[in-house]
Amino acid sequence: MRYGEQPPVQVDLDVSMACPSSCGFCFSAGYRAARTSGRLMATDLIKSLLQAWAAAGVRLIRFDGGGDPLSHPDLPALIEHCDALGLRTAVLTAGDLLAPRQFAAFIRARTYMRISLNAATDATRAALHGTSPARHGVRRILDTVAQLDAQRRAVFGDEAGTLMPLGATSMIHPGNATSRLGPGSRHAPPSGPRWRDGTPAAHFHAERRHAADRGEPQPVQPVPGRRVRVPIR
Repeated sequence: MRYGEQPPVQVDLDVSMACPSSCGFCFSAGYRAARTSGRLMATDLIKSLLQAWAAAGVRLIRFDGGGDPLSHPDLPALIEHCDALGLRTAVLTAGDLLAPRQFAAFIRARTYMRISLNAATDATRAALHGTSPARHGVRRILDTVAQLDAQRRAVFGDEAGTLMPLGATSMIHPGNATSRLGPGSRHAPPSGPRWRDGTPAAHFHAERRHAADRGEPQPVQPVPGRRVRVPIR
């Protein structure tokens, strides 16, 4: 941008290195563990960067990690600051810290929310995320997401999915394949091609066919242990 180049359309911003999860597949786990202090980016610094990026022509700020962006106590205020600057926003979170007190800011700014669920049962999520089922169970997270969904639909009606997208992602991982489809599911044949780590490839392919039957967007071919995005309406 200093030499007349076009500015990026999107900036990914890690405002926090703190996270309640300790996922074994997390790409940032190593450098996050190396920091014992200073895990939150200063709010004033973030605001000055946002203002500079908006002036340069950036259009979207994606609050990512690093840690979980919801661990930054000023995230709702930062979302509102982005909105005032004309910046669209997205938040990528594991959902453990999602709370109703944040909803108003997200809805006003039409923030795209993406929840990394990764499991269908508390036991599987606890094994993958290293979190307590009592505090960060799947049902509690889904209930909170449902509250957010209800509030955004109350504001945006039938256009909620377009104006404020709400989605979920899951890892294709040996630890969660059976919990997501069920060991006896007709969509998960016991034989057939397998990933190098032994996970049946049919788990993913069957799920993709099932999603196609419902007319949902097709996720890309995954690499074992990598994230696959499945937008929901």
